[in-house]
Amino acid sequence: MAGALSSTLLLVGCGGSSSSESGATVELIRVDNSGAQVGGVLATTATSITGDYTLTLPEGVNLAGNLVVRITGSNDALHAQVVERDVDISPVSEFVLQKFIDQGAALDQLAVSDVVKLSGRVEEFDITLATAANLDAVFAALESEIGDFVENEVAVSTAPAGNAASIAGNYRNAAFSFGLSDSESNGYGSFAIDVWTGDFAFADNGANNLSLTILNEESAFGDLRGTAVNQGSVYYESEVEPNINETFPGKLSANGILSVSGEFEEDIDGDFGWRYPPMAYNFSQVGDSGLFFLLTNEASVRYVTIDANGDGIKDAIDPQQKSGDEIFRNLEMFSRQPTNFSDTDLVGQFGRVYIEAGMSTSHIELLTETNTLTFAGDGTFTYGAFTDADGTNTQDANFGQTFLLKLPTVAPDVTNNKYRMLLVAMQLSDSGELILSSSKFNSYVNMSSAIEGTVDGAFIEVIKPNLGGDISVETYTESGTDLTANIASNGAATLTVGDTEGTMTMEGFFNNGATLGIFTLRYADSGSDPDELGIVILVKTNS
Repeated sequence: MAGALSSTLLLVGCGGSSSSESGATVELIRVDNSGAQVGGVLATTATSITGDYTLTLPEGVNLAGNLVVRITGSNDALHAQVVERDVDISPVSEFVLQKFIDQGAALDQLAVSDVVKLSGRVEEFDITLATAANLDAVFAALESEIGDFVENEVAVSTAPAGNAASIAGNYRNAAFSFGLSDSESNGYGSFAIDVWTGDFAFADNGANNLSLTILNEESAFGDLRGTAVNQGSVYYESEVEPNINETFPGKLSANGILSVSGEFEEDIDGDFGWRYPPMAYNFSQVGDSGLFFLLTNEASVRYVTIDANGDGIKDAIDPQQKSGDEIFRNLEMFSRQPTNFSDTDLVGQFGRVYIEAGMSTSHIELLTETNTLTFAGDGTFTYGAFTDADGTNTQDANFGQTFLLKLPTVAPDVTNNKYRMLLVAMQLSDSGELILSSSKFNSYVNMSSAIEGTVDGAFIEVIKPNLGGDISVETYTESGTDLTANIASNGAATLTVGDTEGTMTMEGFFNNGATLGIFTLRYADSGSDPDELGIVILVKTNS
C-alpha cells in the first residue's frame, strides 16, 4: 500500500459511462467490503463537457482498493477503485469492483499493484459495448466476455500467499481439449480435439513464487472441418518435442490455487493471424498433495493478415478484417512424480473414469466409461496410457483420456464439503448442432449431507447450429440447484441434478478423505436418450 499522499496530487480520468454527461457528479469515498459507503464524501467535482474530470486527493488519503470514485448522473451511478492517478470510471471498473466484492475481498487489504495489473489486463480485451441498450445489458456482455477471467484474477489477488517450497519437484502434465471455430458467416467451421502430455519441473523461488519449466511434450491434434459433419474433412497430426526447457512464473496461494499468468499474444502464420487475450491459469490443488486440476475457458480471434512494410511477406494483422472465432476448453492436470516408487507400491482398487472422442469424414463420436480395476503389485496394467491418440490424416482421428483414482476402504464423508466444479461436456444433436459446455471458475458443489447438496455457479455454452455455422455464446447460472448423491463404501458415487426438463447424471468416484471426485457426465432431456457427454472434476476447496 502506498503511503499518505500530498494534497497536490490530482486524480484525472473519464466518466466513460451513460452517466458521463457534462456536470455529472464525481465523488471520492471509502467503501466497506460490501461496497457500501463508509463515512462522508472525501472530495467532489463535476465532469466537463467532454465527460472528463480532475479531482484533488485530500492530504493523508492513501491509494487503496477501498478508496473509490463514484460518478452519479441522471440515470445511474458507477464506481472505480482509486489505485493510480488516472482513474476512468466505466462499466468495466464497476464490473471489476463488484467481482472483488462478490468474492469476499478485504478491499482495504488489496495490494494496489494487483488491482492495477488486473485493470491493465482487462484493457487488453477487445470489448465492444456500444450496442448494449442499457447498463444491465452492458454487465451481461462483460460477464460473457471477461467474467471468468476476472474471477480467476480476483481469486489470486484476494488470497494470502502459500508456501511454494511445499510443491517443488518434478511433475507429469496431461490435458484433453475440445475446440470449435467458425469463419464469420462463410459457412465453414471445425470441431477439434487436442491432447498432450509432458514433464515439468517446479522450482521454489521463495515465499509463494515458483518457476515452472516444461522439459518435454508429446501432443496430438485433430479436427473435422467443413460445412457439415457428414461433409467434412479430417486433419490429424502428432508431435514429439524432447527438449523444450521453457520457463513460466507461477504463484501458490494459501487456498490451494497455483496461478500461472498468460499474457496477450499475437501469432501470425501466412494469410491469417490470431489474437489471444490474457489468461489466468488457476490450478486447484487437491488437499495438500502434489495434484492440481485446471479447466480453461479460452478463445482467440482470427484475422486476415497484410504486408505492412511492402516486402512481400504478410507480417501484420488487419483488425478490420476479422476471419473467425476459435474457442477452446482445456481440462488439464499436474501430478507430482514420486521418488523411489516401484510396482509393489501400486496395489489396491482404483476407480477408472474415461472419455474418448473420435471423428471421421462422416461423423463425430463421443464415449465415456466408468469401472473399477485392481492392481496386484506386479506392474501389470491392461487399460493403456492415461492419454492416447491415433489417426490418419484426411481419414480419421481418435483421442482418449483416462483418470485413475485410488479408492477408499470406507465410505468417504462429504458432509459440509465445498467442491470447486470443473465441468466440460459436448452435446451432439441429430440436427448437427454442437454445444460445448463448461463451468466458470467460481462454480461449486456444496454437500449438506452424504445424500444431498446444491450446485451454485455459472456455466458457458458455446453453440454452433452446424459444423459450418457461426459461434454464439450463452451464459447461465445455477443458484441452490438441488443435487442428490449415492456414495458407496468404496467411494463409487452417482450425483444427479434433475428437473422436469431433463437430468444430468455424474458417475464416478471420491477418494479417501473426499478431497477429490472424478466423474463422467451425461445429460438427457426428459423422455429422451442422452445427447451430451463429458467429465466433471470436484476439488474440495481450502477456503
